[in-house]
Amino acid sequence: MFVIAIVAFAAAVHHAGTTKESPCDPLVPEVCALPMPSNYFLDSTDCGDESFCESWKDPMVCNDDNMKVCNGFVNLTDALPRDALRSEGINTSAWESLDGFSPLPQITTYFPDLSDATLPKHCPRFWNQNISLSDTSCTVLLDAITGERVAHWIEVDQSFGGDANTRNVLTMWPAARLKGGHRYIVGIHGLTNTSGRLVQPSEYFVAMRRGDERVGTLARRLAMADVFAAIERHGHVGRDTLQVAWDFTVGTRERITQRMLGVRDDALERVGQEGPTYIITSIENYPNNFTARQIKGIMSVPMYLNIRGPNKAARLVVDADGNPVYQGDTYATFEVVIPNSLVGSGRVGRFVQFGHGMFSDKSDVEIEYLAEEADRFGYVLFACDWIGFAAEDQLAIAIILLEDLANFPMIPDRLTQALVHQLCLMRMMTGRFTNEEAFRTVNDQTVLVDPAQRSYLGISMGGIMGGLYMSVSTDVERGALIVPGAPFTMLLPRSTGFQSLGDILLARYPDHADVMAILTALQLLLDRALSEGFLDGLAGGKQPLPNTPPHRVIVQYATGDPLVTWLGAQTMARSIEGMGMFRSNIHIGNQTRFGFNIYEDDDVVTTGSAIVGFDFGAPLDNIPFSNTPCAEATNSHEFPGRNYIAQDMVQRFLTTGEIVNTCGGKCYFPQKFREV
Repeated sequence: MFVIAIVAFAAAVHHAGTTKESPCDPLVPEVCALPMPSNYFLDSTDCGDESFCESWKDPMVCNDDNMKVCNGFVNLTDALPRDALRSEGINTSAWESLDGFSPLPQITTYFPDLSDATLPKHCPRFWNQNISLSDTSCTVLLDAITGERVAHWIEVDQSFGGDANTRNVLTMWPAARLKGGHRYIVGIHGLTNTSGRLVQPSEYFVAMRRGDERVGTLARRLAMADVFAAIERHGHVGRDTLQVAWDFTVGTRERITQRMLGVRDDALERVGQEGPTYIITSIENYPNNFTARQIKGIMSVPMYLNIRGPNKAARLVVDADGNPVYQGDTYATFEVVIPNSLVGSGRVGRFVQFGHGMFSDKSDVEIEYLAEEADRFGYVLFACDWIGFAAEDQLAIAIILLEDLANFPMIPDRLTQALVHQLCLMRMMTGRFTNEEAFRTVNDQTVLVDPAQRSYLGISMGGIMGGLYMSVSTDVERGALIVPGAPFTMLLPRSTGFQSLGDILLARYPDHADVMAILTALQLLLDRALSEGFLDGLAGGKQPLPNTPPHRVIVQYATGDPLVTWLGAQTMARSIEGMGMFRSNIHIGNQTRFGFNIYEDDDVVTTGSAIVGFDFGAPLDNIPFSNTPCAEATNSHEFPGRNYIAQDMVQRFLTTGEIVNTCGGKCYFPQKFREV
């Protein structure tokens, strides 16, 4: 009888129609697009009666073998805020091909008069995320399929100059990537406002709690009844104490990865094992004390965009099923750096592909400390531009933010094309380029490089994009991600590099709550082209991506970094299977080392991956416990990349596969980097 009742309930929900009553969700009447993500903004797809268990799946009744997943598609029509300067809404058609929400979402809602400083002690924060798994937590995040609590933490927005006079949203951050295609349930209770009084739920939510048949559609009432039942059963919170609750479904892995894996497979088949053809455009010998030769060139690569350059109208060309369509060949420029130590020495070097910083380009391989590192370790560094976030994209992105966010897909679509360039460059360097005379000899002296020794090294944006590269590469097993992070919505408000672009958004959307709603929505478009959409497959293991080998990475971050927050590095790392941390790893204040395997400081780790934090002496007062940037006065962003001991750690991992704590304990260097 229990099974019959569950199936009948799910069938009633499935055939009851849409949960949507208007463009705005009445649960949070103050902000149209909140709460977000929410299945209120997911149009259901009729998959037939075999999908009864889809969203309302109970672990006692349904399992992955007898469930057909039919998520529906995102519908944000008229939900996102209107432009204050032009009184125009955002055309949301770009979201309509998504079958769910972000796997690393900014889970956002709003209550008036909340303050980050006065959140109750029983609320999970970044420094005590373990609280979120206990019955005492003021918040609940449940996997509706398994009934399990999901680790998370919360904060009240203070970004972009937010204060007591602005509408500041409440954000819940999952500790790690969520599971594709799974439905999640959010519940909040026990929150107090700045006066110490319990915040009041909306009238609509109160009506839903009591099952008032005069409020909402039948489908919404049934869906909310299931939300309340799940929270009572698995979260042990009574519905009468809830201040808000809702559900959302993460996009399927197939839909998120479809485009990226499609261009990867097609492009690599076209260029073959030898890689694309190329021409050399310039050669410079001994440009600095560490480099024997710089080679610049142009390679021919498959193209999947309708427009080559950084134009707001640039889009991937896809067929009716969403698969990218080859548009002929285009070109991409590249640069190669040969260190002195490989010229005429008999030393055998390794190929190291470098990922550059935000709004920079391939010429970052010329930076002196990188040239010195390459010379020390025998790296042949090479790079091409991460178009989408390269120097040439900066103006186009500013125009999109100024004019029309409907053109935002230019960014993830160009990032998708950028991955084609990166993967083809590795094939070229370890293939046909090894026979290039300008590479094999410098001043009649031989250069020896083993094409089987290949790695990835990304710093800043190169580390962020490196999470994607190392998830999908078929040619590179090990990589180093230096000062990276995910998700993008967590990084942006905490970065001084985004403040000017944030000012542009605030000029168009003066309400801080609206800006956060927009960032939450934009993350959905970025998932297809950033690491957050792919991290669950990086290590292979339980969830390998199709036709993709397993990978290992070492992640290094710094406290006091005003450009890429260390919180993003930890969130990225927790999302990678087999990730560990040395027992002595630095921590901020009373932060717990939550969510990582623990390595002893004298361990030599030969499986899995590692994250290592570096403290360069930034005072705790300069490291905000809010979503604002660290002070520029203690800017440590470049220090892990420059630090010799950090470099030694990376080199040993890339060369031997061994993860060793070269710091000998806590990586604490108050003298910064040159004095160690």
